Amino acid sequence: MPKNFLLFLGGLFAGVLLLGSILLLWANFPEGAEKREEVGLESALELVRQDRIRELKITEDRLELDSKEGRKLRAMLDASDATRDQIYAAVAGTETKVILEHRSASVFLLLILNVLPFMLFAMSIVAIGILVIVAFRHFGSGLK
Repeated sequence: MPKNFLLFLGGLFAGVLLLGSILLLWANFPEGAEKREEVGLESALELVRQDRIRELKITEDRLELDSKEGRKLRAMLDASDATRDQIYAAVAGTETKVILEHRSASVFLLLILNVLPFMLFAMSIVAIGILVIVAFRHFGSGLK
């Protein structure tokens, strides 16, 4: 088996693993490394009532605020509907834009997690086959 072909298969194997890990990281961290200042929920709601917040994003576990002065804030939320009602009451009568974001597992992530074991199994079978072929050519088959 030509040495270039083995290098090609090794590079292909490494490339698939590298691409899969990069895509997995990208799917798990879509927001990047955006730094936000932590504030309490009550102080965040007070800023909203004072109409000092330009945009408010509600996710499952946190509240992200972009102030009109350019500050980026974050407040942690509990899972109760009463907290959501407090947020909507604070937003009423202000110019604050509200964005609801439901964070669930992406279809891409689910597809990768379901296909990855089969891809790794197939690549390991190919790699073992290549090793067997190389060993037979190098050492001989042992059959006379």
